[in-house]
Amino acid sequence: MGKKEGRIKGKEFFPWSALFFCGFFAGTILPNIMWKMKWQQKTVAAMYLLSSFSGQELAGTGLLGEILKSRGSFFILCAVCGFTVFGVPLSVGTVIAAGFGIGAVLTVCILQFGLAGAAAGIALLFPQYLIYLPALFMLLDMVFKQSISMWKNQGIFPDKAAGYSWKTVWTGGIYFFGMLLEAYVNPWITEKILMTLKIF
Repeated sequence: MGKKEGRIKGKEFFPWSALFFCGFFAGTILPNIMWKMKWQQKTVAAMYLLSSFSGQELAGTGLLGEILKSRGSFFILCAVCGFTVFGVPLSVGTVIAAGFGIGAVLTVCILQFGLAGAAAGIALLFPQYLIYLPALFMLLDMVFKQSISMWKNQGIFPDKAAGYSWKTVWTGGIYFFGMLLEAYVNPWITEKILMTLKIF
């Protein structure tokens, strides 16, 4: 019985690091290909990903509201999907997309502005992604494992559901701290770095 349980647990391993770096690699390669094909003639298009990450048109409470609607709602969606069979593909897709997005932003910054663009790209992601990524990986690991039990027709047990819900709440608290950093700290850091680099 013990060996069988061990095999089952082994199948529930969520390879988030491998998936993230696959997405990151794709995010660094595809913008290079698109740059050669198209973006050198359309530099405005090359800034699309940057604008989607910077959110410079808003600040403070207004920006926090937008972040809560986008990131917060997606966080809740992921948590709920843990109780369904959709949690597995959602977890895999989200980790790959996170890696792709970060890789693409950094690559576009470098292609657009050279080495100075690397600092600009990091500024767009700092410091909130130091919180977002660990919290997101913790959540998706739980979602993946919880959803796997639904794939195996094991159902939802009250004790497991309570533990899952509690871990989701405190992981959400960590994630919310990242939202506060993105709304109130990141705009200031981004502005200072962009002014120092003088790339706009």
